[in-house]
Amino acid sequence: MPLVISKPAQPTFEKMLAKYHVDSLHVTEGTKKQRLAFVQNMRDFSKAKRWVLTFEGMDAPFYETLAKHELYTKGSFNGFFGSVVKRLKAFLKWCEEEHAIAVNPAYKKFKVYTEDKEVVHLSPAEVEQLYLHPWKGAIRKYVDLFVYACETGYRWSDIVRSKELRLEEGLLVLRTQKNRGWTRIPATPNAIAILQRYDWDLNLVPEQKVNAAIKKCCLEMGLDSPITVYRHKLAEAIPFTKPKYELISLHSGRRTFISNCFARGFAETEILAMIGSTDAATLRRYIKVDGDVLKQKMRAS
Repeated sequence: MPLVISKPAQPTFEKMLAKYHVDSLHVTEGTKKQRLAFVQNMRDFSKAKRWVLTFEGMDAPFYETLAKHELYTKGSFNGFFGSVVKRLKAFLKWCEEEHAIAVNPAYKKFKVYTEDKEVVHLSPAEVEQLYLHPWKGAIRKYVDLFVYACETGYRWSDIVRSKELRLEEGLLVLRTQKNRGWTRIPATPNAIAILQRYDWDLNLVPEQKVNAAIKKCCLEMGLDSPITVYRHKLAEAIPFTKPKYELISLHSGRRTFISNCFARGFAETEILAMIGSTDAATLRRYIKVDGDVLKQKMRAS
């Protein structure tokens, strides 16, 4: 009688979730935190829906249930839901490729929704008005960090690495955290003054505190014109009208820099060279063409 060797049972979905954020030596601490957040999100879904997560259950009914839970029960939008699905697919691929686990191949067809979230920008005059106001105490730090983002286009992950900056022939040179490109940003007087004020160390306060404070400062400056933005749940577009200051965050600094450079006449290739990127498609999502600029150019033609 031939010897029959049975295959060991593959690990459960939950067991692999528990390993996901601690298993690899080849990911950064930031990625591990993202993985942990994903793991908690999946556990919360399982508990809320009383849904037993299994590898064979990664199918269309599961995807539909997850979408309804994230978008309608929790009230999120396509951007967040898309990030959940993207991380889920990365997790399942990791299980397949690194641990030889059999996963329902239907998961590969899960749609990852994206959303170009409206990012408000400030004009050069608004940035200057914000900077020159006599802010007192900690508010001065918050405003300086925001203005620095507007003057340089740096993301928060690069703002806090300001001690790594080099000043070369009037240009701020830094290897970016996200895409590892080299920036070559003209050092404006305001940017240099802010760097010198804090001895070139802008790792001063948490990002969340800056975002909360800058909205209040922009309200004080009278930046309260109504702006309509759209968020999406699957194919449904949902309009929201809010005062401008409510829509301003540190990310507005990057859009402000790129939009104002474009308005000043810089070409796409020049802006890409400044911010250390080669992705023109992503750059265009940051460019907001000011209506006054269009009218001036029409009158000049």
